[in-house]
Amino acid sequence: MAVEYITGFIICFVLIAVIAMAKRGSNRNISYDEMQLRIRGDGYKVGFTTLLISLVLFIFYYAMELPGSRSLEPALGLFLALMIGLVTFAVYCINKDAFFGVGQNGKRYITLCALIVVINVISAVSRFMEGEANETGTLSFSRWNSPIMAVGFGIILISLLAKSAGTKDEADE
Repeated sequence: MAVEYITGFIICFVLIAVIAMAKRGSNRNISYDEMQLRIRGDGYKVGFTTLLISLVLFIFYYAMELPGSRSLEPALGLFLALMIGLVTFAVYCINKDAFFGVGQNGKRYITLCALIVVINVISAVSRFMEGEANETGTLSFSRWNSPIMAVGFGIILISLLAKSAGTKDEADE
């Protein structure tokens, strides 16, 4: 078990080092034009509203003590609501061309999202292979956070790839 923790620590350290090196070489003055700022503001509203609706639905689900409502840990429900809000904001801004600043290249973000998806898929698969997916009968945060992260960032990655493919098609015409 200690080897797994050390391996995880090393992977996190390498990931942080790669991100730090990418940030150091990047343009620190990211600017958005007025239209992008307005769209990002709308994206914050949409994402926050989605987060609030998700939280209210989860609270009602958990508080009403419906059959099976205690099969979901509160931390996992809250994390799921946060991921839904985050993904909503990201996809909204990506589709409206307001996710990146003026002249900013999105290839680094595509690579980072792909890396996050791959790491979380590997973690989820290893947990499922070891039989740790649902030992106690409840969906716990420690066991299900990786699949949720993989799906959330996978949706963001697909949106980024679709937008970059659409931009290339428009540039070709």
